[in-house]
Amino acid sequence: MSLIVRDDNKRYILDFDGSSGQLNVMSFSYSTWNQSQQQYNMVLSDITYIGGTAGGGGAGTSGTSGSSGISGSSGSSGISGSSGSSGSSGTSGINGTNGTSGSSGVNGQSSNIFLYEAETSLITGNPGSGHILWNNATQISSTQININHLTDAPIIDIDIFLSLLSTGQKVTIQDRNDSANYQIWSITSTPTLIPGVSNYWTVPVSLVTSAGTGTTNFANNHEIFISITALSGTSGSSGTSGSSGTSGSSGTSASNNSLVSNSTLLFLAANT
Repeated sequence: MSLIVRDDNKRYILDFDGSSGQLNVMSFSYSTWNQSQQQYNMVLSDITYIGGTAGGGGAGTSGTSGSSGISGSSGSSGISGSSGSSGSSGTSGINGTNGTSGSSGVNGQSSNIFLYEAETSLITGNPGSGHILWNNATQISSTQININHLTDAPIIDIDIFLSLLSTGQKVTIQDRNDSANYQIWSITSTPTLIPGVSNYWTVPVSLVTSAGTGTTNFANNHEIFISITALSGTSGSSGTSGSSGTSGSSGTSASNNSLVSNSTLLFLAANT
């Protein structure tokens, strides 16, 4: 639908487009008014488009969102700090005190062997060179043994050894040819030297044990040997060790240095 509006200098055509709802305004010049047709005579070239107004249609749909920008790369890690130096060692603790001396231990033993022969025809007096006798015909019932200071061949004067006999020592009398035949005696008191043309010693004894012909009597002139077991002083047990000194405290470690770098994030804006 079109509507012509006039003012003093111009004539205007108001044209409304029903399909789009838009109102267009155009102007034109004229020379005469056609009374019979009730319209102006005008030339199309005189029409000038001025503009239109927005129609009453609904709003258009929104455009699609632009794509997101690319994420920036991560920043590089900072350089690690160097390790701190080790702390100095603590001082050593003081030494513990020495332990006290231990008490004396059990006596040790040493022995000497001398060759003799049995004298069974006598039970008292000097048994003669290279012989010993028992003061009882039943040898294991004896309480004393007499020993000449001279041994059997090879003859040795053992006065010095016999003078060292003391209470508590052991005297073993054994068959020279068979160790299963023996007598073991314990000295019960200090032996006595009987001096003379041929010295001998009386030795008080008590039987400890016997076996074989040592129990049933050694025969006269039977070859035997005497083993004298001497007791020596024993070493005392070791004293207890002193307690250890306390250890010095450990030195402290130096702290580590560290370098930290900030990571930079780069963001790229997306073009829409």
